Amino acid sequence: MGLFFLLSGIVFLLYYITIIIYAGLRASFAWLWLAGGIIFIGIYALLEYKKHHGLSMKLPNWAAISLITFIVAVLLIFGVIEGFIIGGMSQETTNTVDYTVVLGAQVRGSVPSKALRRRLDTAYDYYLEHPDTILILSGGQGTGEDISEAQAMYDYLCKKGIPASRMVQENRSTNTAENLKFSMAYMEGEHPSVGIVTNNFHIYRAVSIGRKQGLTRISGIPAPGDPILQINYMVRECFGVIKDKLAGNM
Repeated sequence: MGLFFLLSGIVFLLYYITIIIYAGLRASFAWLWLAGGIIFIGIYALLEYKKHHGLSMKLPNWAAISLITFIVAVLLIFGVIEGFIIGGMSQETTNTVDYTVVLGAQVRGSVPSKALRRRLDTAYDYYLEHPDTILILSGGQGTGEDISEAQAMYDYLCKKGIPASRMVQENRSTNTAENLKFSMAYMEGEHPSVGIVTNNFHIYRAVSIGRKQGLTRISGIPAPGDPILQINYMVRECFGVIKDKLAGNM
């Protein structure tokens, strides 16, 4: 058992270091892997100390049962949510939709981040096959961004050759729920068909939020995730699903 905690702690710390080297100290959610590594190695050290000093650290039966029940419940909830996330990653829209909403992501100054470029390249490829769709570029201006995410997406796709007449900028939103809520203002018709372009791990939550807001003909258009950060993003997404579910967005 002690070896399990030691190896788990080492794996968590190595992944944390990888994230920091690859994405920088401000990488989203990287702290989880650092905290997990410290906790696992701390448990290993505690078990070793107990073994070598003959200490008794047995919990009362009620406490042990409560702790095991809690851990099992957390793992079960995590597994179910990750199952939904993985299921959403396999969605593929092959039909032409009336509107293609491209969800914003971080912009560094005026340059789209890697995650956002993957979304934009996916939207571009989809547009080439379905030129009758209208692209709604959704994202406001956040900290460290010189322009809105919508403007950065518009500039990027214009350079790739998409006509300005096929794009609309929604530049007020700050989260996924607002992305879809504000984008709906640009849609015509009673029940328009809508495709959501976002990174694959985010499809399930984005589509679920859209359905909650009344978009009955909505589907996902998944962009690739980052091969190094994918696990980090999928774990982070679990917390995002819980947050939006509790907030009534899903």
